[in-house]
Amino acid sequence: MEAVNLFRGVRAIIFDLDGTLVLTDRLKYESYRRALLKWEKSLAFDFYKGLIGKSRRKTCEEIVAHVGLEVTWTDLAEAREREFQALTAEAKVPVIRPAVRFLRAIPGARYHRGLVSSAAMDRVEWALDCTGLRDYFDTVVSGERLPNKPAPDLYLGAIEMASVSPWGAVVIEDSEPGVIGAVRAGARVVAVPNEATRGQDFSRAHVRVDSLDQLIPFL
Repeated sequence: MEAVNLFRGVRAIIFDLDGTLVLTDRLKYESYRRALLKWEKSLAFDFYKGLIGKSRRKTCEEIVAHVGLEVTWTDLAEAREREFQALTAEAKVPVIRPAVRFLRAIPGARYHRGLVSSAAMDRVEWALDCTGLRDYFDTVVSGERLPNKPAPDLYLGAIEMASVSPWGAVVIEDSEPGVIGAVRAGARVVAVPNEATRGQDFSRAHVRVDSLDQLIPFL
């Protein structure tokens, strides 16, 4: 699909959060790295990049296996959560400026603006409050009670809340699991990889761009 045709017949634009609008991948990696120090283990960012977009359980399970931990995935998840809370108390959440410009350019009267995140709702609200982006979204779907990407459930929920057909929604994603989930939901999908996800497979996306600035003229 050509970008010029992307928004024809579309009534909803749905964003992923982490890696698409805000840059939390480094914070998340650092929280895992610090958590692993408890067991005297290390984690390379190059390995972690391949986990971006996966569920917390899947991420923890793969890290446990990769570094040879003799603990459960929940042990790592709990240790990582403590480290993440400490880190986020110290740091601001950096935004991806082209994505924010695109979000602000969306005519609210023409498009429903949705947000999807695999994170728990309190984490999503924290990110929206820190960045001042809360008022730009009509609906928010979090991964607290739904199967995570690459399952389509999060995006099916967002599409239902927008009261549009799946093909009447454009999804903006930065990760391969997110793209797969959105395609399975029947939406039109834009891949906008960031530095950490650039090596993932985005062949299923309908459009791939380097920056969401490229799509503003077609809204």
